[in-house]
Amino acid sequence: MDIDKIVKDKLLSRGFTEERQLNNRGLIGATIDETIDAVINKNAVLRSVSHSIEKPPIGLKPKWLHDEQRQKECKEAIERYVNAGRKVPQEWLDEYNSYCG
Repeated sequence: MDIDKIVKDKLLSRGFTEERQLNNRGLIGATIDETIDAVINKNAVLRSVSHSIEKPPIGLKPKWLHDEQRQKECKEAIERYVNAGRKVPQEWLDEYNSYCG
């Protein structure tokens, strides 16, 4: 099924008539086929613009997110050691406590 048929079926199922319709894209009184053409053209323009924009390289994870995830990792590691009856390294406790303060 092609995109025109899919869009036309959706519009018809929402109560629009084959001849004229009113939609939220400002195509007042446009036919369904005119609406489909306008949407396809708009999407083509958006795609061409988005391909011409250079994306920046990936940066750093925000510190608050890193700290939140690291605190969770510390807590889980401490719980695993406690459940296994092992001595928890003091560095882990100090780091965990630094996030709780």
